[in-house]
Amino acid sequence: MIRLVDKFTKLEWKNIGLFKRHNRAYSLYSVCMIAALLFANVVCYAQGQEGSVNYIVSDNSVTYYAILKSEKDLSKEELYRIAENYFTYNYRSGKDVIQSKDPERFSITGSGVYGDVNHIHSWGTGIDEDYSAPHVITIECRDGRVRASVTISVLDVVRHGNRYIKSGSYTVNIRQYAPFGDDDNGDIKETINKVESRIKSQFNSIQKAIDEGNNAIDAMDDW
Repeated sequence: MIRLVDKFTKLEWKNIGLFKRHNRAYSLYSVCMIAALLFANVVCYAQGQEGSVNYIVSDNSVTYYAILKSEKDLSKEELYRIAENYFTYNYRSGKDVIQSKDPERFSITGSGVYGDVNHIHSWGTGIDEDYSAPHVITIECRDGRVRASVTISVLDVVRHGNRYIKSGSYTVNIRQYAPFGDDDNGDIKETINKVESRIKSQFNSIQKAIDEGNNAIDAMDDW
């Protein structure tokens, strides 16, 4: 089960750039911009609470995140090792790679692709389109809990044409469709719903790895 936080932590505010320190007082312009960002992110957070995960909308991407707790109250060192194992076994194909590892901050970032997310057939034009979602995933560890986040900027679309329409590929900027409402319709919304299902499943798999805790590490070591 995905467990959610009921408020932003100081670290989360810091990561979205709302607590930048300056030597002098903020200008009126800066204050206005910060207020606008606060309002925008609070709105996005409130909408995110209605679903299984929270999400934050930035200038050109959407980031989904969940706080996953360790019932065994594992240390950040133990959780970091679990995260390493998770990436080792789940991000090792040609399209899935580990981008960075920061043992000092107990953080790992990787990139991958949710393939075959959706298939759309247009009865009007007779063409088919296949959607996939490139993403960046980060796992950050603290004592007793992990923050997992998935950032998506675009959807990749492959068009299978016919004798009248050429085949090809293009991208869709997911940001222009956010925030996402239940009353939205269309192929993109349908695809976003399926992407969100993939993200929820991934968060659940990370939670499972956390719940298995030291037993999972021992099983991997005992070969």
